Amino acid sequence: MKKFLLLFFSVWFMYACKKEKAPVPEQQVVTGELHYSDPASDGPGLYYMTDSAETLIIKDDTANLESVDPKYADFVNIHSRLTFTYSGEKGCLWSMIPGPCMNPLRKVVVIRFSKL
Repeated sequence: MKKFLLLFFSVWFMYACKKEKAPVPEQQVVTGELHYSDPASDGPGLYYMTDSAETLIIKDDTANLESVDPKYADFVNIHSRLTFTYSGEKGCLWSMIPGPCMNPLRKVVVIRFSKL
């Protein structure tokens, strides 16, 4: 009986501790314009305004510092296609506007930009 209980609990323990892989976010494609306004002068930073009037925050810590990242500089204020992944994270644009963020925007990870 002890061996049966030991076997039962060891099998149960193996299945109970099994981790599931997180789903890989699928790539999405939109068209619009990339905009940048320096946060040091009260600008919102780097964001993408889609043709359907949705604002997307570019999730790239180096892109929103004191100047636009060189890898994005060629696409600022030019109609382009953005391929990205979205993992569910939301946030607000950089700004000196006081108060809480009332409508968080989607933070996306850029896969690639292409000019239209």
